[in-house]
Amino acid sequence: MSAKLTCSFGRTLTLKMTIVFSWVVWLLVGYQQHVDAISKHPIVCVLAFDGFRPDYILRGQTPTLERLSREGVHTQFLKNVFPTKTFVNFFSMATGMYAHKHGVLGNTAFNKDGQCIGYSYELFHYNSSITPIWTLNELSGEGRHSGVMMWAGEQYEYRNVTPTFSQEYNETMPWNDRIDMTMEWLTHKSTPINLLYMYFEQPDSDSHKYGVNSKNVTKQLKRVDVTIEYFLRQLSKHDLMEKTNLIILSDHGMVDIDYDKMIDLRKILDPGSYTMCGGSPVLQLQLTQGLEEEAYRNLTNARDQLKTFEVYKKNEIPKRWNYMGTNRVTDLLLVAKLPYAFNDENVKADHGYDNAEPDMHAYFTAIGPLFKEKFSIKHLQNIDIYALVAYIMQMDTAKLVMKPDASLAHIITILKSGAWENFQNHHTQNNLKYFVSKHRRRIHKREATVG
Repeated sequence: MSAKLTCSFGRTLTLKMTIVFSWVVWLLVGYQQHVDAISKHPIVCVLAFDGFRPDYILRGQTPTLERLSREGVHTQFLKNVFPTKTFVNFFSMATGMYAHKHGVLGNTAFNKDGQCIGYSYELFHYNSSITPIWTLNELSGEGRHSGVMMWAGEQYEYRNVTPTFSQEYNETMPWNDRIDMTMEWLTHKSTPINLLYMYFEQPDSDSHKYGVNSKNVTKQLKRVDVTIEYFLRQLSKHDLMEKTNLIILSDHGMVDIDYDKMIDLRKILDPGSYTMCGGSPVLQLQLTQGLEEEAYRNLTNARDQLKTFEVYKKNEIPKRWNYMGTNRVTDLLLVAKLPYAFNDENVKADHGYDNAEPDMHAYFTAIGPLFKEKFSIKHLQNIDIYALVAYIMQMDTAKLVMKPDASLAHIITILKSGAWENFQNHHTQNNLKYFVSKHRRRIHKREATVG
């Protein structure tokens, strides 16, 4: 009996020791895997909220965003490109190029065969030499990986390269689920990303449907704010605060449309005299052969009489728009003046107007270890974000086939002096981590129940 008890006790002890040892090994190895599952490079996360006007932050619905802007870098506005449409500006920010180089002239555009094309491989591949920032990150190697969540053009190959992770646009996917997916990308055990570009479709969608000052837009502003809270909470949960540089921005502004000020092309042009592509307030017209002079005369007469829109031939398009220079530009370009619109769309509010219009300007704020603290600047150019991110990531710009329009000259002023070198030596104070720590109680109190 004694021998049996000793033997049984020995086996039990051995089993317990084995379990304890395995648990200790798991802790050590698991912890090491957790640490290794974060990129060795600085992390940049760009969160984009479609149609977020700069003055939305003043409506009292976005306390988290307000505090972020006070603690980090804040601009009065982000200067976008013409036309102030969604695909144009998101692709300009992704490529660092104006529309005349990347060829996305609108949410739709004529191709070389005169066909009006929408969202497609062809729309985003007018220029085979472009290198989206997520592609340049991948090409730079040394463990750099990109994750792109629903950004315009993300699902296509550029220079035979795709992002390590990507998710095509799906408006039915809850916002928190999108964030949870990106956290998996950021902490992936073998290919953690160091670059995240992430898109949200509001408040643009409800602004179009209900108007800029509607209750629906107010609700979406609250949704934006609690989503940012949730993102911050997840960064903290996954120990990503120490290295994350967060940029929150939009692509354009928005303005209410008065239906009494609609421009009806049917009263100006014979429907058989032109083919149209684009959407209000910017229309591209391809004139029917033999009817060009009559159509142009009718349009200019209406322009002079109504004074609600402009008509441009190819060589008359303002140079400051950086729009001319691609064979996708057709015979005529019609641009409505604020607050007028063409009657091709049934919306309460719209965008796309001259990028010099304050109502069309976009939003920008940034916070993180490489950004200055409590720093305000009047404005930045959205194409320059490409140069900023490439610099922060120390990407290999020798991999570029075509030089972007983006410049560091102005936007680099939002970075701390010697920030990158100090970051490498872990000497840079992390104002994003400080913000979360400072406001932890407030952030964790509000639950992001958006979907």
